[in-house]
Amino acid sequence: NHRRSHQGANGREVNLRFLSKCDKKPVVPAFFDILEAVKKQKNFNILYVEDSETNQLVMSAMMERLGVNLALASSAKEGFDALKAKAFDVIITDIQKPEHSGLDLLQWIQESPGSPTSLRIFACTANAGSDAVKEFEAAGFEGVLIKPLDLQVLDKFLASL
Repeated sequence: NHRRSHQGANGREVNLRFLSKCDKKPVVPAFFDILEAVKKQKNFNILYVEDSETNQLVMSAMMERLGVNLALASSAKEGFDALKAKAFDVIITDIQKPEHSGLDLLQWIQESPGSPTSLRIFACTANAGSDAVKEFEAAGFEGVLIKPLDLQVLDKFLASL
């Protein structure tokens, strides 16, 4: 342990304690856990299929903050086309969209002969009822993210991948 005194902005002396690498507990253990998870997550290529521009902006900002590569698609058809053009590790799709739903997208992917078997597909919905979640998982989604998402929930989700 190292201690230093520092004069704060208000003129008072502040004692700071620094932990060395030999100490068993870091100052902020959660910070280091999150940093490690972010380093691992950077290699993911994630496609987010969402028709709401606001939700796209929020997700983009959170993923950028977590250091994750994110591509956006505004419709199920656009998402399916993006998947044919580029390899993604994960797809997160909104369920309720105009024209074609997230369930339609899932079905297209499942029926497509060229779809990678390692692709992980997650539903994202504001419909948090347990029956709806069971329905989405029964349809073939690996999991369900419930809106509204926040940074901590998204970070835990990514760390679980």
